[in-house]
Amino acid sequence: MGKRIRAQRRGSSPKNRVSSHRFPGASRIPRGVQEVATVVELVHSPVHTAPLVRVKFEDGSETHLVATEGIAVGQEIAIGSNVKLRPGNITELGQIPEGTPISNVELRPGDGGRIARSGGNSAILETRMGDKVRIRMPSGTLKD
Repeated sequence: MGKRIRAQRRGSSPKNRVSSHRFPGASRIPRGVQEVATVVELVHSPVHTAPLVRVKFEDGSETHLVATEGIAVGQEIAIGSNVKLRPGNITELGQIPEGTPISNVELRPGDGGRIARSGGNSAILETRMGDKVRIRMPSGTLKD
């Protein structure tokens, strides 16, 4: 059995090791949940540009969500279709008034949020057109 030749050894790079123990996990919007969660702590994640919040639901389960501006430890977050409009609450786009800054918007229900997730970014809900909404992206473009 032969060896790798010298040129092949020189061209290789060191193995990229990822310290996955430092990453708190994926931030997903819970599906089909109509309840209240409490913010347990703000979490720094080297993978995300925005901080995460660890929330605890009434049944004792916990998950990570992308933190919004104005959220604090001990604050209650309402999740569902008919919730008050407060920082951190999760609701449908049809329930939000026009001109409101929004973040972590799902393109398709259940995809976990794709728009305006990075730190300091927010999209603005521009108009409603029947059962669709128009969003002004952080770049300034409009998305239906």
